[in-house]
Amino acid sequence: SGDHCYLHSFPTRRSSVLDIGIEVIKKAYELESTSNDVLCAYGDMLFFKGQYLKAQEIYSQAIEVVPEDPQGYVAMARLVMNVGQKDEEAWKYLKTAIEKDENCFSAYLAIIQILLMKSRTEEVKEYIEKAIACATGEGNLTEIYGLKAVFEESQKCEKVLEEIGRAHV
Repeated sequence: SGDHCYLHSFPTRRSSVLDIGIEVIKKAYELESTSNDVLCAYGDMLFFKGQYLKAQEIYSQAIEVVPEDPQGYVAMARLVMNVGQKDEEAWKYLKTAIEKDENCFSAYLAIIQILLMKSRTEEVKEYIEKAIACATGEGNLTEIYGLKAVFEESQKCEKVLEEIGRAHV
């Protein structure tokens, strides 16, 4: 039937969609290689595709071309944190992003991720509050309040487990 052909005209695999996305963003990059939004979007597409070195090159270009925009630093931090497991290097990029824009919501989220991975829970609350203060829009608020609720519940569970452990000693 006609529906059958229509459905097959769309990419069905994630990699196909990424390939199309990369081509679209690459065209935008060729037209506007000084736009931080375009550079970061192109780098993100490459990152999701697993082309980490090329993504790193594009993120470096974003930082070089628009050094006052924090998003290039946040993108580079995500790359080194997730691919290279280099939390200290990521931390430096994120601190630079916040120096460029103290209301950089995405930098605060990435910092919270690092703190949670390193079990530095005493600092998480502070950064959650900073993220809440600079959250814009319903999506950001939902994300940070959801993270806050999960964090608070995990802290309660940790205390209960400690009490149970002491009771059985």
